[in-house]
Amino acid sequence: MKPSARYHSVDALRGLIMMIMAIDHSSALIARQHASEFWAGAMSAYTAAFPFLTRWITHLCAPGFFFLMGAGIYWFTAAGREAGGSESAAIRRTVWRGFAIFLTGQFCEVPVLFLQSLLKPASVSLNRISAPPPNDGSAFYWGLITLSGLGLVMMVCGLLLKLRPWAWLLVSALCVVATNSLLPASGKPGPWWEVVLLAPGISQHLLVLYPVIPWLAGAAAGMYFGYWWRGNPAQAGRRVWIVGVVLLLTGLALRAAGGWGNIRLPRDAGWI
Repeated sequence: MKPSARYHSVDALRGLIMMIMAIDHSSALIARQHASEFWAGAMSAYTAAFPFLTRWITHLCAPGFFFLMGAGIYWFTAAGREAGGSESAAIRRTVWRGFAIFLTGQFCEVPVLFLQSLLKPASVSLNRISAPPPNDGSAFYWGLITLSGLGLVMMVCGLLLKLRPWAWLLVSALCVVATNSLLPASGKPGPWWEVVLLAPGISQHLLVLYPVIPWLAGAAAGMYFGYWWRGNPAQAGRRVWIVGVVLLLTGLALRAAGGWGNIRLPRDAGWI
């Protein structure tokens, strides 16, 4: 896009997420009080407000990056079409970029994770639920962490460009339903393909934090958001607040109702 055609509010949101992410990573690598909460993994037990609130605000980061990645895929593709590019070229470009991000995660991110494991133990204890051991009893594992998850999801989003925009929203909804309906009842990861696609955890030499299906939900929704926003940015900017409030209230209602949609029930005492 030309600089004059950029969506400054979206750029501001991306910048805000990057600043919050810096807080999150500094908390992990320097303060060593990074918390952990995901299905079948270790769960942090908070005894003070500061580490809880620090981690609480940083939950915007990963969903925000996946969502904005989806929006960016559509915007970049739409700009290419306006410049005379073909749909097949846009698909190939998106898939190859996703593959490049995946390789970056493997060669840059995984070594950093290994170095982090050599630092002093985290100051926030993970004493409520311990992380499951590898299914095959081996201590060696390879990581599919943030960039690897983004790359895999981007490759799938490249294939979704073949579909109509309304189908992206349908894919997002189906991914949400699948995530909340198909997770193993045992609470333990299954074979390697299951942790890659659905249930994060450690399985058969793999540590997966961002499986494809749950995080494709956010990216596919982001693709539709990009389509909706580009149609009339001024109008979308006025209405996006309504959409956000509705989604927040829906999330709070599901949390209060318990059951479906709640991977873990509340466990810390008091307001935390």
